[in-house]
Formats: sequence, C-alpha cells, structure tokens
Amino acid sequence: MLKHVFDDGSGYLEMHPSPVIFDEARHAPDLLPYIKERIDERRNLHGQYLLTGSQNLLLTERVTESLAGRAAMPRLLPPSQREMDGRSAAPLPWESTDKRAPGAHASGQELWKGLLRGAYPELDAPPRGDLTSFQGFVRALAARTGQLLNLTGVARDLASQ
Repeated sequence: MLKHVFDDGSGYLEMHPSPVIFDEARHAPDLLPYIKERIDERRNLHGQYLLTGSQNLLLTERVTESLAGRAAMPRLLPPSQREMDGRSAAPLPWESTDKRAPGAHASGQELWKGLLRGAYPELDAPPRGDLTSFQGFVRALAARTGQLLNLTGVARDLASQ
C-alpha cells in the first residue's frame, strides 16, 4: 500500500467503510490506531475489519499494542483431502451409516503425490523473493522435524544467517 494513503488514516477508513479486509496488514502499521478508534466506537459490532497476512500478526509489536483485546487470531489450516476432492459435505468415514459403501480411498501413489505437493493452493504468480533465505528457512524447519515447533528458535536461527 502507498505511504501517502495513510497520512490521513481516518479519511482512508471513511473511503473504505467496514466490513473491509486488509491483506498483509503489517505493512500498514500507521493505520492500526485508526482501526482501533473505529472498533472502539462500535465495540458490539464484530468483524468490522479482517487483517490478514503471511505471518502471525501478534508477533508484530505495533499490532499487539494497537489492537490488544480487540482482535481474534484464528489459525488458517490447509484444506482437507475431502475439500480438495470437492467432497467437503461428504461424511467422514466413521460417520457413514451405510457400512456397505466404503469411502473413496487414494492409492498409495496418489497419497504420496499429494503429500509431496502439499495442501495449500498454488500461487497465481511465480514466487518472488530471496531464494537463499527461503532455503535457509526450509533447512531450519527440516532440522526440527519430529519436534514441537518453536517459532522463536526458528526466528533466532534465521536472524543469525
């Protein structure tokens, strides 16, 4: 987002009344106090603003200070196999009442192909960024395979590279 847009955060929010979604909100920290004011004006109205991003917004100090007690942080999980197959309404195997109709099961080869591909949707554009940093990130995660994920430790390792 452009810097000059946030010189008048209140005016910007007037031009974009709630409900509104701000993607990668960490890039617009100057807008957060204005969002806080708007939320405080109508505390009983939930879902006025949806702030999204590719990193945990609570780790951003400015967000934590500005929106303390005013934000819910749901964790977005990847789609399930049933959702990817277009069968999200289908009963789970243990919910089926018809014991004669087995659920659709993937072959071993299809299962491995799915595990290697991952579950998040593909990007619309080719990835941009520092490939060396990304490789360091993948190495830091790989070194922790089979352990509880400690994001602070991963961040510390990445900062020292």
